[in-house]
Amino acid sequence: MRTTPARWVDPQEASLEPLNGFDIVVAGYGSQGQAQACNLRDCDAGEQIRVWARAEGESAARARAESFTLVGNDELAEADLILCLLPDEHHLWFVTEIAGPCLLSAGKKASLAFAHGYSLKFTELGEAVRKPPWIDSFLVAPCGPGTEVRRAFTAGEGVPAYCAVWQDTSGKARSRAIALAHALGATRAGVMETSVSDEAVVDLFGEQSVVCGGVSALLQAAFDTLVNAGFAPEMAYMECVQQLGLTVDLIRERGIDGMRAEVSRTALFGDLLQGPRIINDQVRKTMAEILGEIQSGRFARQWADELSQETPTLTRWQRAQAGSIIEEAGRAVRRRSRRSKPVDSSEALD
Repeated sequence: MRTTPARWVDPQEASLEPLNGFDIVVAGYGSQGQAQACNLRDCDAGEQIRVWARAEGESAARARAESFTLVGNDELAEADLILCLLPDEHHLWFVTEIAGPCLLSAGKKASLAFAHGYSLKFTELGEAVRKPPWIDSFLVAPCGPGTEVRRAFTAGEGVPAYCAVWQDTSGKARSRAIALAHALGATRAGVMETSVSDEAVVDLFGEQSVVCGGVSALLQAAFDTLVNAGFAPEMAYMECVQQLGLTVDLIRERGIDGMRAEVSRTALFGDLLQGPRIINDQVRKTMAEILGEIQSGRFARQWADELSQETPTLTRWQRAQAGSIIEEAGRAVRRRSRRSKPVDSSEALD
């Protein structure tokens, strides 16, 4: 399957001007919604930043506590740009049953933005947003959770992001996407222009094969190997799980070769000797199968089926993991790690 060539956006293209005068509504105030709303407000993007969230939910309470004005369904008609930052499975409902009808009844069009291409590529939403009232639709997908998007922004840094255009009626969708990425701080770290389809596939593959699925399974297997051999769970956790964060930080800052330059020669020899035994041809074959299942839409169908049954498999897995040995060991290690941190004078008085 041929993919779309990707390219880095020239930082000199970055400007907030395409969002000037915009009434921006952030729909959803979870991790990404909270981070993006706060970043947009702090950089004075648009005319005003408001939040849509279910009035009775915890998200709405958090938004109010952070001094955001909440909008009701009818007030969505005033928006020039709506950022749909709800969970993927709620996108179709929000766009086709809440925001779209509101805009249509008001006779107005608005732009629509997402933080992930999943619902555009793998659900009926893709076709739904090619019709009125959506003048433009695009995505700006930060390569990190909302907490990191916010932390990096407040530190004067940024999280890299993808941007892609799904529909360009105004001729300004691309510039608006780059402006949104700039407002979120992504242009400080790099914005890669791609297609919605490629972002959706790459993101799912990264989550499943490495970032969530692959790493979680590898850590669990290594932990189990040591514990089953009689080693203390806390030792297994510190060695196989806790230290991973330090290694990842090195890789992020210096690359894989840079990390290898920092570890001991003993560790390096073990890395080069044993790494190919763990990630072997069978693992690579499995990864290729996973990618094929994502591209074919099989994973999306599996997830839709799981949702239609109210997530019984997901719930069962989560319950089974909650009281596991690795989680108990992790809590013990984290408690000890927190106690080892320096205590400032204000904490000492508590």
